[in-house]
Amino acid sequence: MDSRFGACWRCGRPGGTKCAACELALYCSSACQERDKIRHEVECTNCAIKHTCSVCSTVAGDTKTCANCERIWYCNATCQRADWSRHKQSCNETREKIVNVARVLQRVFGQVQNMSSFPYYWGNSHAQDLIKIDQNEGEYPDKMAILLAGVGNLRNVMTTVAGLKPSFEGSIHFVLNDSNSQVLARNVLFLHILWKYQGEEKVAKNLTQIWYSVKITEEEATMAQECLAELLSLPDDTNTLCGGRVTISAEHWVKIRPVFHLWLSLLTGERNMQKSPQEQLQLTYEMAREGVRLYLRNIPRRHRESAENWFKTGILLSKSDPRRKRACRDNATLAAWNPAHDAVLRTDQRLPAVAQHVGEIAAGINDDAMPFSDWDYLEVKAQNPGKDLMKMYSHYIDDVERKFAGLFNQGRVSCHVILDDCLNVQGHLPVEVQFDRIFTSNISDYINYPVLLEKLRPLLRKDNPKSVIITEFINWSMYFPGEVTPPQHDPPLTMQLFSSAVEDLRHEPDRPDWVSGRADMMTILLGTGLASAADYFDNWGVFKHYLRAALLAHKCPESSYTVLSPKDVPKMSEVRSVSGMKMRNFLKELNTVCPFRNRVNVRRVTKLHGHRSVLEWTLPESV
Repeated sequence: MDSRFGACWRCGRPGGTKCAACELALYCSSACQERDKIRHEVECTNCAIKHTCSVCSTVAGDTKTCANCERIWYCNATCQRADWSRHKQSCNETREKIVNVARVLQRVFGQVQNMSSFPYYWGNSHAQDLIKIDQNEGEYPDKMAILLAGVGNLRNVMTTVAGLKPSFEGSIHFVLNDSNSQVLARNVLFLHILWKYQGEEKVAKNLTQIWYSVKITEEEATMAQECLAELLSLPDDTNTLCGGRVTISAEHWVKIRPVFHLWLSLLTGERNMQKSPQEQLQLTYEMAREGVRLYLRNIPRRHRESAENWFKTGILLSKSDPRRKRACRDNATLAAWNPAHDAVLRTDQRLPAVAQHVGEIAAGINDDAMPFSDWDYLEVKAQNPGKDLMKMYSHYIDDVERKFAGLFNQGRVSCHVILDDCLNVQGHLPVEVQFDRIFTSNISDYINYPVLLEKLRPLLRKDNPKSVIITEFINWSMYFPGEVTPPQHDPPLTMQLFSSAVEDLRHEPDRPDWVSGRADMMTILLGTGLASAADYFDNWGVFKHYLRAALLAHKCPESSYTVLSPKDVPKMSEVRSVSGMKMRNFLKELNTVCPFRNRVNVRRVTKLHGHRSVLEWTLPESV
């Protein structure tokens, strides 16, 4: 599921032989296929083209799954009826479980969602190329448009532009939407920096540090200060920036200006933070020290020293980089208003613990986000191999920014900024606008996916058969405790999964130290966390249950349905055709933009937990 089209699922080189069981996995050699056998088993089992009848044991490609539970297969209706007396209890239990989750989701999706943490200046999922022309349109059209609905920082935009082939001669229009004025203010500042200092050799390097370091040099601080002063000199009715490359309504411009004022006042010394960004970073990760310890233990040994240094200093520069000694200014662009000082949220248990220990103005640093989470470690390593993560990542990000700035300053990349809830985006756009890609990150964890699809479907380009809406699901796992990660109440299964993980990882060049050691399985389990076995644990069926429960919650809102019946549970066939959209069937075909699943154990530096699932939705006529 997690490989470029035409590439080997194990090593990434050009592939040639398909897995006979699922006809999806591709391998360059029998050796790679054999090495991938353990990891691929979960995918292959779920995507197999042939299944075994649970009654007569016939193996065929035309078997049908039980539509109620989606767990077992039958070769015909006769076998299904014959098995009903045996299967009835477990089938009903599955539907009741879906109903129970739907009851919870009725309330979750009915609540107004608050941003109860600091704004996510650094993301907790890695950037995606949202075009991937070779496996989609094939050739670039003259103009493309991409909507990023509620997705935060610029990493996906820059990665998409950096991924364009040299043959690209057209233009791309991005719409950047977020409900947080601080996140959008940072995006606008970064775009202005690239435009104002275009042509200067060090602009990308300076921007990388402003983006990701808690301490910056005097030169970088001056650059930020000059840009902020210039932005604040613009009138309140401003609606174009960067020579017309960035547009924003005057209404939204006025709302992000106070953020610029805050940052500028910190840079000039008119205001101060109670704790510096560096002190807050150290406090944040001290409170999450067990997670940091596990993270450092699980990444390749050669990266450990540099990663540990980042957690201590928060400066994305190698120790050998002369700029590091000059990084003595607090990075004011990390400042944010602390939600703990909001009377409504002060007792909110979802607030990060560090919020109680910092002042009214604090750094936007969350313990589940860091520079290494923002970008795909496999891409970083392929371009900048080495052992120093700070050097690898800073060079990689510099390069991405340079590629983006080249097209942006030519006027071939433009951005429209919208500060509002993602469900209101259409009201801020010209009537005729349509998008080739609509990326929603994990907004579907907070807004039910049928609602998202219904609101965004009118914005999808109808004359492009490859146009797609992308939805991520991360938090779905919390609704199925004990079923999504290796169950600790089932020691034999847990040990089997970890044994599989250890055996498989022996073939990976970036294996953690414990893989080659002789530690017993329980030591490995306690020392590495459950994510180590995520690639080998089958939770596909549970994810399908979640999708069905979410659709049931949508069809039967609590205000109208105080009691839910198992008879009302929708089938997966209904999920695959909802809100006028068609879901790309992850059991039969590959996603073309973002993989349905990411391999965890080859991206330990990126810090994946293994629950992220991505669905792609197309217009019916495109299927």
